[in-house]
Amino acid sequence: MDNGSGDFFDIHGFASDTLALEATVAAEMGKNYSFRYRIKNIYGWSEFSKFGFILAADVPLTPLRP
Repeated sequence: MDNGSGDFFDIHGFASDTLALEATVAAEMGKNYSFRYRIKNIYGWSEFSKFGFILAADVPLTPLRP
C-alpha cells in the first residue's frame, strides 16, 4: 500500500506467510491510495502486479427532497 508518499509498505506477507484474504488499514478520507500485490508459491515470489488505485471515501448521504 502506498499512501501517496511514493513508498509502499506491506500489509500482509513478505515478512511472514499468511492466508488472510482481507486487511484493515487506517485511511484518510478524500485521499487516493495505490495498491499492488505479489504471490508466493513453491517456486518463490512473483513480480509485483500493476498498481490499483482506491479513493478513500464515505458512503454518500441521502440527498434532500426537492
